[in-house]
Amino acid sequence: MEDGYLLEYDKQGKTKRRPLTKDDKRGPTGTEKTGPHVSEVLTDDTVKFVQDYDKKQPFFMYLAFPTPHDPRQAPQKYYDMYPVDEIELTPSYMPQHPFDNGHIVLRDELLAEWPRTHQIAKNICRSITRLSPTWMRKSGV
Repeated sequence: MEDGYLLEYDKQGKTKRRPLTKDDKRGPTGTEKTGPHVSEVLTDDTVKFVQDYDKKQPFFMYLAFPTPHDPRQAPQKYYDMYPVDEIELTPSYMPQHPFDNGHIVLRDELLAEWPRTHQIAKNICRSITRLSPTWMRKSGV
């Protein structure tokens, strides 16, 4: 597979790029135990860009997280913050989706978007805090 890669943790817990092979399973395969979540990867890249930026010209950055939608996952520590049996579902909750959305038996309401939303908020804050007043003054922002 040309240019394709997976981000996985090595034995020391550091993130490493591994080239995809023809034997790799298609579709979502990673978990928080095997590699970083997509929102963490995007945030790390954003923070690195801001830290390394030393040009005079301004830049525009648009950071869009694909979560809280697919992949319907977040690190376990965020699920632990929001026990499913303690979350009250909205009156509009339906146990069965009204039409085939491609994954008819999986409902976001049952998984509760709070863990994923909390993780995104943390990563947004991590990105924004890199735009400190000192950095903004130095960069002319």
